[in-house]
Amino acid sequence: KFSHSVSSMKKMMGHNYEDILQFAMPCFEGLFPDDHDDHIQDFLWDFLMFHGFAKF
Repeated sequence: KFSHSVSSMKKMMGHNYEDILQFAMPCFEGLFPDDHDDHIQDFLWDFLMFHGFAKF
């Protein structure tokens, strides 16, 4: 179950970070100017992929 308040989550596990990253991408989309938004979306995607590969 995903928490309603990410900032109040304590003792997070790996699947919590994965959930936060998956939900962060649409939240950050369009929030910044286009040139920065592309970099931020790429960074979030790369971090999500890194987290996924680290589980192997």
